[in-house]
Amino acid sequence: MAMQGAEHKSKIWEDKWVHTACGGCYGGCAIKVHVINGVAVAIEGVDTSLGARGGVCGKGAAGLMMLYDPNRLNYPLRRTNPQKGLGVDPQWKRITWDEALSEIADRRKRCWLTTRKRCGRTVPPQPSTVAGERPAGTL
Repeated sequence: MAMQGAEHKSKIWEDKWVHTACGGCYGGCAIKVHVINGVAVAIEGVDTSLGARGGVCGKGAAGLMMLYDPNRLNYPLRRTNPQKGLGVDPQWKRITWDEALSEIADRRKRCWLTTRKRCGRTVPPQPSTVAGERPAGTL
C-alpha cells in the first residue's frame, strides 16, 4: 500500500505550456511557462515574439526564482513605526487584504480630491449619458 502512495505522488497528472507575457521588466515579452502538476518549472521565450525574438533576458529567466522565493511577500503589511531612516525598525504588521485595499482606496480618493480642489474643481466629472460617447475631458 505504501508503494502505491509513493507512485501516486510521482505521477504527472498535468503537463502543459502556458503562453503569457513576462512581467520582469517593462518590455512585456512573450514567454511560455512549462507547468507540471501546477508548478512552474521552466520559462522560455516565444520564437514568434518581436521583442526578444525567442529568448528571455536575465530578469525573465529569473522569474521562477522570484515566484518561489521563500522571502517573497504573500500578504499585505502596514508600517506601524512613523519614524523612517537607516537603522530604524519599520515594525511591519500583517493586515488583511480587505484592510489593505480599503486603505489604498481611501488614500487615492483623498489624493484625487485634493488635486481636484487645487484645480478649482470640487466634484468629480460625471460620465456621459450618451451611449458610445466619451466623458468630457478624455481623448
